[in-house]
Amino acid sequence: MNLILKRTLQLSFVFVFLSSCKAQNATIFNSSAIENGLVPKFYIDEGPESTYAILDRLNHYKVPGISIGIFENNKVVFMKGYGFKNSKTKERVDTETKFQIASLGKAVTALGIFKLIAKYDLDIHGDINEYLKNWQINDPRFSTKEKITIARLLRHTSGIKSFGGYVGIKPTEKIIPIKDVLEGKEGFPKIELDRIPGSSMSYSSGSFAVLQYIIEEVSMLPFETFMQREVFEPLGMTHSSFNQFPSGNVSLAHTFNGKPNPNKWLVHPAMAAGGLWTTPSDLCKFLIAINTSYQGEEDTIISQQMALKMLETGKGWGLGVGLRGTDENAMFFHGGSNPGGFCALMISGYQRGIGIVILNNGEGGNPIRDEIAGAFSKYYNFNYTAPKVYKTVEIKKSELEKYVGRYQWKERAKYFLNITIDDKDNIILSDENDGGIYTFVPITNGRFLDVKEETIISFTKDPASNKVIGIDYDGSYIFYKVK
Repeated sequence: MNLILKRTLQLSFVFVFLSSCKAQNATIFNSSAIENGLVPKFYIDEGPESTYAILDRLNHYKVPGISIGIFENNKVVFMKGYGFKNSKTKERVDTETKFQIASLGKAVTALGIFKLIAKYDLDIHGDINEYLKNWQINDPRFSTKEKITIARLLRHTSGIKSFGGYVGIKPTEKIIPIKDVLEGKEGFPKIELDRIPGSSMSYSSGSFAVLQYIIEEVSMLPFETFMQREVFEPLGMTHSSFNQFPSGNVSLAHTFNGKPNPNKWLVHPAMAAGGLWTTPSDLCKFLIAINTSYQGEEDTIISQQMALKMLETGKGWGLGVGLRGTDENAMFFHGGSNPGGFCALMISGYQRGIGIVILNNGEGGNPIRDEIAGAFSKYYNFNYTAPKVYKTVEIKKSELEKYVGRYQWKERAKYFLNITIDDKDNIILSDENDGGIYTFVPITNGRFLDVKEETIISFTKDPASNKVIGIDYDGSYIFYKVK
């Protein structure tokens, strides 16, 4: 399901790359191992262990186009585009085609924050309200002793209430100032606390909206101008911009059926959270810059000390990036997807100087993104998690019928899902917001697996009446039955 929901869930914990590894011995990059070696994330009822070709999987998932960049020894070795940037006109994706990269932009924003800290001598562990004049966040229930800090915003431990992510707006709608976004105007969720800062990790796009505001307040520049001067220009990221109306070689967003989004794409006033447009080549430059800073090379974008802080784990999360593995298998990463839709993933094995960037223009593009990551991990012996096998179970029709109905997201009154049953006794989940339709198979009584993405929904019942009252979406989002 795409839900901003999906963006949130995908972007964090689906990318688990564990264990030890050793260097690839090949001296010449074998592109076929990636292009024809896609590895499924999971099987249902012991499916065959197959590998797939990129072009075949684009067709399978109805994703029109994708672009990939790979580097080793901190040098780019492969860059290629596949398919179409516009499925209607059949204009092809090339290595300079720009994509909207959803939550991957958070990691790039983190680099902008590090430049802001160095330039204006900010305290990464200080109260952010000291840097804000026209808008502040306080709640005596939660922030009397513990304060919201830049570090906690970057680690998603600020205490800010999680609402999944920003949906985006039509290009014809007014782009309101980031302060108005924080205040909850024009239908945006208001930024507020729901727990003590530092007490727990909860992924929050709102945290990066606040970071965007901090950059504007401290630098007295528009966010996109600051990022252009302090990040894109120094790194030579000539195809990158937070401009929400890019021109030239730009990919359209595409819906789940592979057709162009009628709005071309959605725009994001909270640019730092999901509004960056870029290419794999530019993101490879970004990843390599972090790697070389970490390794203490000269003339790097940030100091080695700051890079070490960035990649210091805290509950599996660094400063603006996810972290996994240790020693030669250590990596930082970020994934994401925007409704409308675009999907993206980048991974850097910073101890070894290897990495991959995957950008695509389909709302259903998360599975192919992850399968390419599997091929990359296999090629470099980076030990991507072995595919899981899920066993289905048989559930009586009379039991399945109890799940049928309309469900409302707890955090958003206007977000609804519909549950029906098909002729094969599978659960069909329809998202009223984005038109997505998803098939789930039973793996236990009350728990169902999405046949395309490794997502599990669980139905909850009232203990007294035994009636179905809600859906737990992958352990992170709650929907209540309303009909």
